[in-house]
Amino acid sequence: MKQIVFPGEQIKDAKRMYNTYTEHGKAYSKVVGLYDIQNNSIIPLEGAYIPHKGDEIIGIVTSERNGIYDLYIQHFDRCLLITDKRDELIDDGTVVSATIRDIENKKTIIVEMPR
Repeated sequence: MKQIVFPGEQIKDAKRMYNTYTEHGKAYSKVVGLYDIQNNSIIPLEGAYIPHKGDEIIGIVTSERNGIYDLYIQHFDRCLLITDKRDELIDDGTVVSATIRDIENKKTIIVEMPR
């Protein structure tokens, strides 16, 4: 179940998490967003997308070199898809969905499990 939260609104039964701040041991929302009670997370409804490990993203293949693909995703410096399947090439311009495995130096996203 999800509920709308506003900045400064207390998040019941929640500890410190992304998009919150704590005061006197209680967590409060920093943003207007949807509070996902099951996953204990807040999804912002405004502002730029900030990627996290485990997120599903969609990107467009722009180049390939030795099994490493550059993907174009809006609002981020670089996105790399590293595969061990060198016999199955993905053509430039192909749209792929993948899972974020890691974020390096807040500039490069590494993704896996392309679909």
